[in-house]
Amino acid sequence: MLKVWIILTGVTVGLYANSYMEIIQNDYLALFLLAIISVFMLYVFSRQISSIKEMYKKMFQRREHIEEKQATVLAQMSEKIHCMTQDVIDGNEESDTKGGSKDELLDITSNMIEFLKIKSKKVDINNEEFNLNNVLNEVSGQLGHKYLGSNIEIVFDIDNDIPRYIIGDSLHLGTIIYNILEYGIEYLVDKELVLYITQKNKKEDTLELSLKFTNQGREVTKEELEMFFVPQYDETTQEYSGLGMFIAYELVRLMGGKLESSYNKKAGVVFDISLPFKIKQPEDLRKYHLPDKLMTSKRVLIVEDNDKSAQALKKMFGYFRNNIDVLNSKKFNKQKPEFSKYDIVLLNDTQFNYRIVGCLYGLKSKQNLKVVMLNSLFNINNIRYDDNVVDAVLLKPVNQERIFELIITLYGLSDSEYQPKSKITTYTENIRALPNITQESFRDFHGYNILIVEDNAVNSRVLVNLLEPAGINTTVAYNGKEAIDILQKKSGDKFDLIIMDINMPVMDGFMATQAIRYDPKFDHIPIVALTALVLDSEKQKMFNSGMNAYLSKPLNIAKLYAAFRLFLSPKSSDGNVEAPVIEEIFEFDDDVLNIKVGISNTNDSRLMYMELLNEFVEAYDKSDTVFETLVNEHRYEQLKMMSLDIRGISATIGAYSMNRHIESIIKDIVFKRFDSLEAATKRYKHELEQLLKNINAYISVANKL
Repeated sequence: MLKVWIILTGVTVGLYANSYMEIIQNDYLALFLLAIISVFMLYVFSRQISSIKEMYKKMFQRREHIEEKQATVLAQMSEKIHCMTQDVIDGNEESDTKGGSKDELLDITSNMIEFLKIKSKKVDINNEEFNLNNVLNEVSGQLGHKYLGSNIEIVFDIDNDIPRYIIGDSLHLGTIIYNILEYGIEYLVDKELVLYITQKNKKEDTLELSLKFTNQGREVTKEELEMFFVPQYDETTQEYSGLGMFIAYELVRLMGGKLESSYNKKAGVVFDISLPFKIKQPEDLRKYHLPDKLMTSKRVLIVEDNDKSAQALKKMFGYFRNNIDVLNSKKFNKQKPEFSKYDIVLLNDTQFNYRIVGCLYGLKSKQNLKVVMLNSLFNINNIRYDDNVVDAVLLKPVNQERIFELIITLYGLSDSEYQPKSKITTYTENIRALPNITQESFRDFHGYNILIVEDNAVNSRVLVNLLEPAGINTTVAYNGKEAIDILQKKSGDKFDLIIMDINMPVMDGFMATQAIRYDPKFDHIPIVALTALVLDSEKQKMFNSGMNAYLSKPLNIAKLYAAFRLFLSPKSSDGNVEAPVIEEIFEFDDDVLNIKVGISNTNDSRLMYMELLNEFVEAYDKSDTVFETLVNEHRYEQLKMMSLDIRGISATIGAYSMNRHIESIIKDIVFKRFDSLEAATKRYKHELEQLLKNINAYISVANKL
């Protein structure tokens, strides 16, 4: 538009000048007028250029501001990790400390690893078939564990045409959903969070899922809205926020989707995600098939005060062609409906007073009435009910598969998916942690062979790093099908125990366990689930599939040891080979890379430490060249941001010498001592070479053990 305006103005003024020249017939005057016009045009043009430059300057400053906040958060995270690890109790204690709990520490360290992976562009997007409900179940289980006792209501409102199985990256989808819901709980809402899942742009074998999160809580300003996906650190409260949202935003982008935020008074803060997926069986429109046709067309009464939750439940029960009535507490108490005309009654836990219980008890003796108690996953420890009245408990948030399994349970139906049984003793109770268990304790099981089935590479490496130094042989499979292939290729006697994740692509833990139990060659192998699922129905599904015990995430090594004791006989300590200590094999310069401090800063997890080191190498192995370029081009603000990044991660990994040097560089920039940066460039290159040499040597030795 600017160019067009200038051209038109020039033409117009030119024509005017020509006309005027013809009138006055004076060449000198014409030249004088043209000169004035040219000066005027240059003035206007320069003003426009200045305006554009100012706009780009503001955009650049904003980007610098955002990147600086990211760097500051990373630095503060590393300092928080260091403080927390000084207070975390050694062993299997789970109590909170001054700096926070072990779970929180692992969350922060995991976020730092994910952050560095994104910065070094090393995130791999895997497209495999998975069950969307498994992802939702695991996310709700993780949130239920972390926010137990919270009064916030989470609702999953899922359209009935959403496929049960889709093809995409289930691991990163779970991270996205978890991070957004967690952020909403922490910072935005005091009542409810709703996740709407719909589909759009469906083609033959592809569809685009819309995930819309609404948070009816406090009002937010436009400035806050713009900063939702920018990590921030509050020096007053010494807390960081937004890193998970930054990770979610970047993962959505890497998966080929879009994540946007908005605010309106009716819905509150809205996070809207569009993500592309593929469909394996587009012709299978009905995803859930009840074994008995008589299970459809039931009369269902839902009494629920949360309107969004009630409507979501109505939609899910409606999928099975049931007739549904919905009442809130006020209408329920006023109308006093006739329970006798219903087949299934769902009541909120607050509705079970003496009168209602008596009425239901009398009806159940006369007709096949099924009574379900509704409660929240956050109140799982507070559930109390009369077994003579309540047939099942349904914990929110709910998805379609939960309703399907509820109906199966209520009517004692045997779904063909859950037939195989294990010949090994099954332990249905929670496994208790044994006292005084450390990594050394696992040497009791040296020589045993363990198959780890886990799609999360970090989680599987944590297990390997825990067990291998104790002399336990481990093999890793990243999905259920891969696990079955490994079992089939190797002798059935090869493995003494299987640790099985549930939510995996290609083939989940339920299906993999069923397939293993169908083959008599593997009857002797116990299978222990490692999962975030916590509901009784989910646990029963594990046992029905053939699993022998379960351990809840996050991993507790004292409980893992107890599970080993259930199925494996501890071996005599005679002949127990001492696991080599890396620090004794290779002499490291503690000032360049203090291994012990680095491992301590990552919750005593050698694997987590190695993961951080790998990410450091990926992100900064060429940083000396970048450093030199920034100094030569006098781009000191960018140099400062880069230095803040490195200061944070170097403190975490125990790179003391590098940390001191970076700290001095930051001070030089802050106090505008730019002349000293040329010498600092050479020193930085030397420090980086020494650090990378130590890191690579440590990783090389560690990988051989």
